[in-house]
Amino acid sequence: MKRIFVAGAGGFIGKRTVKILKTRGYNVITSGKINFKNLNQAKIFFKKQKPQIIINCAIDTGGISYVNKHPGEIFINNTLVSLNLQESARLSGVEKLINILSNSAYPPVNNGLLKEQFWGNGPMHESVLVIGSTSRHTYINSMAFNRQFGIQYSNLIVGNVYGPDDYFDPEKSYALGALIRKIMDAKENSLKEVTVWGSGKPVRDWVYVDDLVEAFIKSIKTRTDPFPINISSGIGISIKKLALMIQVAAGFRGKLVFDTSKPDGSPYKVMDTSYCKKVFNWVPKTKIEDGIKKTITWYNKNIL
Repeated sequence: MKRIFVAGAGGFIGKRTVKILKTRGYNVITSGKINFKNLNQAKIFFKKQKPQIIINCAIDTGGISYVNKHPGEIFINNTLVSLNLQESARLSGVEKLINILSNSAYPPVNNGLLKEQFWGNGPMHESVLVIGSTSRHTYINSMAFNRQFGIQYSNLIVGNVYGPDDYFDPEKSYALGALIRKIMDAKENSLKEVTVWGSGKPVRDWVYVDDLVEAFIKSIKTRTDPFPINISSGIGISIKKLALMIQVAAGFRGKLVFDTSKPDGSPYKVMDTSYCKKVFNWVPKTKIEDGIKKTITWYNKNIL
């Protein structure tokens, strides 16, 4: 079978990807302590291991608090790792590279489904400028390398990812992971209320991590071009409704208090998945209610 290198195997998405691919019998390679910000180390690794397919999960990202505190590090990490992976892939003859692109590169809207042809067009919300910009750079790099060197790409625009192995610390995690931790901790410690960041009004589109891994597998099996593909549920849920769903699933009987002094970020992000269905004959299947229950079950077993 083809040798598949999962970059960022120590992170949330990468860890889950390695686990599922190995369960399915794929020949998976990881890099250990190789620093892919260093081009020479990257080239040596690729020359030795000779991967044929790369799944790039080495994305430095997080919630609003994390992005606000580490914009310079995020920009450097994502830019250098993406450039070095793609250059090393070119030099070593990699057949296909699967990238995660951020939906942060969509221009702000207040309603409607976000379609791929508008990704990367226009200004981004200030809160996601760094994440969105590095994703645009990755996409441009892929277009150039595909045109000149013939490397095949799957560029997957990913919504907010959640599920087992997620980051649950208040800074690094996205809203769903942070809410699960806060609400589960409150229940465990018999607290009467939980403070939720922001007004609760922003609408987001969530994708269960195992569905994202399934999209990677579809990409491995399907010939694709660099044009981006939305991978998400296509269903918008407000942060307030999400918090209430987690509260019910966790069995927490206390009160949710929304801290409106905290920034909300972009008001609306819901993606159209019709192109995903056309390319892969598939769309993410896990309903948000089921995904939350599975994630809480995993959290109970592995975190509490």
